[in-house]
Amino acid sequence: MGQLHPDLSAQSYAGQRYDGSYSGTITLGSYPPEFTGMCWQGGPFNVLVQNATFQYLLTQPNIPGHPSAAFNLHFDEKGNFSDQSTAGEVSMAGKVTDKRMTGIVDGVNCVYKFQADR
Repeated sequence: MGQLHPDLSAQSYAGQRYDGSYSGTITLGSYPPEFTGMCWQGGPFNVLVQNATFQYLLTQPNIPGHPSAAFNLHFDEKGNFSDQSTAGEVSMAGKVTDKRMTGIVDGVNCVYKFQADR
């Protein structure tokens, strides 16, 4: 006789628990005085989580060299996620509690906070 309720792995369970569209905002949190006017002020923060994974690209158009950082984030079973950019100078971390995602992006001299709801 076949299995009526398949055994879910931790990854598929996390995916079912956290998957969906999140919409909110990302705002500038802190920056050194010499970066006044250079840090991006923020805007919409919209991500799609599929299979407990999502991608985010931070661009900082006002900083010389226009640095950007790409993140590929994975949820753990407790709803936490974190990643570091390829070059290693920018990090992103956060958590989902109930249907709200919150976290920070520690950019090149500019720190951002984000909040989004599913």
